[in-house]
Amino acid sequence: MRHLVQLLALTSALAWSAHAVAAPPVGTVDQILQGISGTFETQCKQSTPAMQSRMAALEAKGDKLAAFQMQQAEQNLCHCLPDRMKALRQRLKPAQLNEKMTEAEFITRYGRETLDQCTAAMARAPYGEGCAARMPEKPGLDAPKYCACMAEQLKAVPDNELTQIGLDSAAYVPRLAEAKKTGQPAPPMPAALKHFTQINQSCGGPSMTQ
Repeated sequence: MRHLVQLLALTSALAWSAHAVAAPPVGTVDQILQGISGTFETQCKQSTPAMQSRMAALEAKGDKLAAFQMQQAEQNLCHCLPDRMKALRQRLKPAQLNEKMTEAEFITRYGRETLDQCTAAMARAPYGEGCAARMPEKPGLDAPKYCACMAEQLKAVPDNELTQIGLDSAAYVPRLAEAKKTGQPAPPMPAALKHFTQINQSCGGPSMTQ
């Protein structure tokens, strides 16, 4: 659970930072798409060596779940997100590509079919085929039952909420780590992330912080 939340935070933060860094304050849809796609390519090149190194280390330790989730993060950043941007650019008509809008307007209009779909797929993937074999052995964890429960429950969670979980996690995970380090109480958990942990607990899963 901890690995999934952290990787959702990573890919969501990287994806939305691409919007923030690459997209001009006001530009055509085509300019925004090209800028974001270029940033994804750069981020992929910069992040892939570290991701692959981490994946190899996790596999060597026998941590199948974390290695799988790291693989999903790479897939999301280097393939799903760029592919969704490319598909959107191909789908839009010239008049739509030449429409001027702000970054916020672009995110509102097109975020669901780009970032949301990819992040949601990444969130659901660990609980699909092969889930039980990837789960670490923990006292009281019924892996097949847990996987089936999570897969069913996450079908009902909207894609944009799963993206929000990642964005919330990007801010919350470091704050939680700092609180634990200094012996302070855990900070209040954002609503979307709290909902996710409630689903996890209702399915008999481990704590987010384990």
